Amino acid sequence: MCPLGRTKVSIPRRRVKDDTGGPKNVLCKIDGLTGDAYMYPTAPFPYRAIRGMTTVWDTDLGDWIMYGIAHNNGDPKLVAFDPATGAQALISTIEYTLGSAYEGLATHPTDPDKLYIMTGWKLAEVDIASGAVNEIADHSAWARTEALELMVGDSSPAITIPGVDPNWTQQGALFGFSDTLDMMLIYDPGGSNFATYTCSFVSRDCEGLVFMTRSQDPYGSIAVEPCD
Repeated sequence: MCPLGRTKVSIPRRRVKDDTGGPKNVLCKIDGLTGDAYMYPTAPFPYRAIRGMTTVWDTDLGDWIMYGIAHNNGDPKLVAFDPATGAQALISTIEYTLGSAYEGLATHPTDPDKLYIMTGWKLAEVDIASGAVNEIADHSAWARTEALELMVGDSSPAITIPGVDPNWTQQGALFGFSDTLDMMLIYDPGGSNFATYTCSFVSRDCEGLVFMTRSQDPYGSIAVEPCD
C-alpha cells in the first residue's frame, strides 16, 4: 500500500488461479475490496500471455473499453475484452521495436487514440488503431519494470505528490514499478526523466497497478491487500 496524499494503491495479483485447477487463458474478474474472484466461462483466448491491461473511456460509445497486451509468443497484439462475457477481440498488431517484451499498458492523458506502453527498460506510445510504437523515454537505470498505470484526481486529472515536480502531474501521474529497486517510478511527460517514489514494496514481483481515491472507496479506506 502506498498512500499518496489522499490516495491509496492496491495491487492485483496475476496468478490468483494458480494450482486451483481452473481454466487457463480466460478473463478473471477480481473484487479489489474483498478479493473475490470470478472466472469467465469462455473459451481460452486466441491471443495469450496477457502482460498489461487498462481501461479507457470511449466518448463515442459512452462506455469503458478494457484493453490488454498479449505477448503472443513474440508477436504482440493489442486486444480488447468484453466485460460482460470475457471474450477477447483483436484490435491491432503492435510493432515489436523496443528490444524486449511489453510489460505494461496505461491510459494516455492527452491523446485518446494512443496508449502508454512499457517494456522492462523503455516507455513508448502505441497507436491503438495501427499498433505503431513511438519510443519516448528510456529508464534502463531503474529496470526492470513490469507495471504501468495513470493516476488522476477525482475532479480533474491533476494531482499533487510530495517531492515530485507538480508540472509532471498536471495531466495525472504515470506510475511504473521497478522490480530491481522495489520502488515506484513517476514519469516526467516533458522529457525522459523519472522520479522514484519509495513505498512499502519489499522484494515483490508487481505485475499490475490499480489506483483508487478515498472518495471512490465505498468502505472509506483500504486497509489490507485484498488479494493477499
